[in-house]
Amino acid sequence: MRQLIPLLLLGGCATVTPAPAPETLVPAGHVAPVVAPAAGPGLRAALATDPALEPLLAAARTGSPDLETAAARVLQARAGLRAARAQMAPSVDASASVRRSRQSQEQFGPNAPPGLILPTLTFYEPSLVAGWEVDLFGRLSASRKAAAARLTAAGADAEAVRLTLETDIARGLVAVRSLDGRIAAATEAVTAARGLDHLARVRAEAGLVTGLDAATTAADVAQAEAALPPLLAERAAQVAALSRLTGLSVARVAETIGRDVPLPSAAQWSLPDIPSDLLKRRPDIRSAAARLTAADADVAAALAARYPRLTLTGSLGWLSTTVANLFTGDALAATLGGTLSAPLLDFGRTAAEVDRSRAVVAETTALYRAAVLGALAEVETELAAARGAQAQAADLARTVEALRTARRLSEAQYRGGLTDARAVSEASRRLAEAEDRRIAAEGQALDAALRMELATGGPLTTG
Repeated sequence: MRQLIPLLLLGGCATVTPAPAPETLVPAGHVAPVVAPAAGPGLRAALATDPALEPLLAAARTGSPDLETAAARVLQARAGLRAARAQMAPSVDASASVRRSRQSQEQFGPNAPPGLILPTLTFYEPSLVAGWEVDLFGRLSASRKAAAARLTAAGADAEAVRLTLETDIARGLVAVRSLDGRIAAATEAVTAARGLDHLARVRAEAGLVTGLDAATTAADVAQAEAALPPLLAERAAQVAALSRLTGLSVARVAETIGRDVPLPSAAQWSLPDIPSDLLKRRPDIRSAAARLTAADADVAAALAARYPRLTLTGSLGWLSTTVANLFTGDALAATLGGTLSAPLLDFGRTAAEVDRSRAVVAETTALYRAAVLGALAEVETELAAARGAQAQAADLARTVEALRTARRLSEAQYRGGLTDARAVSEASRRLAEAEDRRIAAEGQALDAALRMELATGGPLTTG
């Protein structure tokens, strides 16, 4: 037995160790655009100017079904850890029984002295039974470590749900503000088209221009009006999506959002910096690392199940036929002992459980690696998208200013009879398209920046 114990201890240590997360954003073989933050207010400062954001977030914190689900999973993991800890402590069971029996007097024969054996007896039997498994080879401590790691993973998952929820709410609000701007621009284009159409009809009735001008401007009015319904429908869909995220009714969300709140211009805020401890900040990576730790501990517990278990037991009981003599010394009965048990023949069940646990470790390791690679790819992708959208919005802003000038000049020439309505129509159409694209690019830049903050692990929103 003395020669066997070192081998058993070595077997219990045959587990794997999860690889630590890289300390910096760029592990070996990766190139990520780490840059210093640009001058100007940050993303959260820009979002803080919207009065609807904080009420929507507050509603989501109390009414979101996603957060409720995540919180329930944390409670489950916490209960699992308590159960694992309790397995390492002694257990004490109490019982009490009352039995009434009747004995046959004929079993002693006709010569038995009368009254020697009572025909009816009542037995009172309370007892305490205690048991404690000595954790010789670390099976219970490994199970406790696995439960603690799963609680850590559940907490990280809950944080990821919260961050994603807050980001989705901010993105939804940005989408609504962007659509409001596009709707306002489309409405302005309709008003301008109607004004030009009125002028063309007046001039056509006066014989100053041909009917072609009136037909052209009438088509422009119809085209400008046709741009509004899709935008209104998309806005209604975004409000409905915010209702799902916050737990509020659609009418309450619409009331909270309101209107006439401008979208922050891409030139008014700077992209957030990329933290050097990105991989430690992301809750999904912390969750993957914790699940890897739990899987490793499960391997240790499965290995320890191969080896003997030592269980100490004790019992304390009383047996009496009268309540008065129940807790006297003569009625006391006690036992104390220990049991050493080991699997002898299980037809490979324990070995199969070890193999299964090791396969889970291999799967969890791959998931951890995928989470790290995904984090790096997300940050680079969203940073490029945000930069591209900001640059596009700046270029389109200059385009819009130039087209405003072009439309103003073409209208002046049309009023002076120097050109026909087609030149004004073309200038108006190009201006409306550029303005719509500019506002959409502003929203896309802000949306990409929000996704990038989510990819860096937060904090999000207004902090």
